[in-house]
Amino acid sequence: MGDTKETPETVLRGIEAARLAGLKVKVNAVIRAGYNEHSVEK
Repeated sequence: MGDTKETPETVLRGIEAARLAGLKVKVNAVIRAGYNEHSVEK
């Protein structure tokens, strides 16, 4: 999950809580060479 100590589950719970509170949620991603580019379809 990148540069955070939080687990993916914690992040997803936070996103869901924000959504349920009526907030619009936008999730961004940063692709880093040698780190996570294998996760992106080419």
